[in-house]
Amino acid sequence: MSTAQGIIGNRYRLERSLGEGGMGQVFLASDTLFHHKLVALKLLKERMAENEGIRRRFDQEVRVCAALSNINIVQVTDCGVTEEGYPYYVMEYLDGRSLSSILMEEGRLSPARAVNIAIQICNGLAAAHEGFEYQGRRVTIVHRDLKPENIFIVDSGMGELVKILDFGIAKICSEIQSTLIPTTQQGMFLGTAHYSSPEQIRVEPVGPASDIYSLGMMLYEMLSGTDPFGLVAEGNTKMQAWLKAHLNRPPIPLRQQPDCEHISPALEAVVMRCLEKSPDRRFPSAVALAAALQTAIQENRTVVTAPLGTTSGIPWGWVIACLSVILVAIGFVIWLLATPSKKEECTFESDPNCYCEKQQKLPNPDSRCSAI
Repeated sequence: MSTAQGIIGNRYRLERSLGEGGMGQVFLASDTLFHHKLVALKLLKERMAENEGIRRRFDQEVRVCAALSNINIVQVTDCGVTEEGYPYYVMEYLDGRSLSSILMEEGRLSPARAVNIAIQICNGLAAAHEGFEYQGRRVTIVHRDLKPENIFIVDSGMGELVKILDFGIAKICSEIQSTLIPTTQQGMFLGTAHYSSPEQIRVEPVGPASDIYSLGMMLYEMLSGTDPFGLVAEGNTKMQAWLKAHLNRPPIPLRQQPDCEHISPALEAVVMRCLEKSPDRRFPSAVALAAALQTAIQENRTVVTAPLGTTSGIPWGWVIACLSVILVAIGFVIWLLATPSKKEECTFESDPNCYCEKQQKLPNPDSRCSAI
């Protein structure tokens, strides 16, 4: 499986780099065995240990993830290990942007847009958390590394379509890493500190509630443009600060963040419940979270929504005044159309009878009328 000439697995020709993250680099590649169809290939950074058992484990985990089919999850189609020992997997190629790039450009999102994205993420999570049949057994998957970089937004022509990347890959990478680090360091936290749940940081067994916490972190950021612990505002974004905050620091109520007064209390309550330190106090499932978000956004629409970055409402006084002027103008036009036009005055030359009939009512009628 040489990469010397840009060929992976004797099949995928690397065209160009699409981006690089913590776990590896993503390439646009063409499938030379399938009419040069474009795919996305992720080459992981962690080199596989010379252990056949680990390689089989990687292959098995990726194939389980590939069996997970949902419109909001990027489809995995193939996987392997290069001759140099670097694992890779192949996904459908999508033309869009990551949530991280959108937040970097826009700062924050409207409540309706943020909730729409979150509900679609819930749909993908529910498919994995609730389980699916694979080779005669029921399989469930926890993502373990939900973050804006792993959420891809595609313009489907009917609105934004959300795709979750790297399902189950975090678990695979952590298992690879555990074979490479010294025994004395095993059991340490391995993950993305910014969005990790408290139980992940404590290196405890994780379940669906861990993904719900990570989604809560993203939802808070989408709505407020910042983190729930004030670390970004403090300029303290070191890994240890994040770990301590997730474990011990209470999150700032969402509506207390600058320019977040327009967010409804119901939507705030949903987000804050996702960020509970104890998994048992969060939503019991992604389905329950999606239902709560749907209800909350309906209430949020009854609140006068200020433009992002301001607290001013809709200027109803000006709206009513403009409507009044328009109605008066319409009424005037209707009156003009309904009023008969004034008949033109008759003259002796144009209509002598009409003219002289009016002259008879005058004290000194026109002498020309005496001949008629």
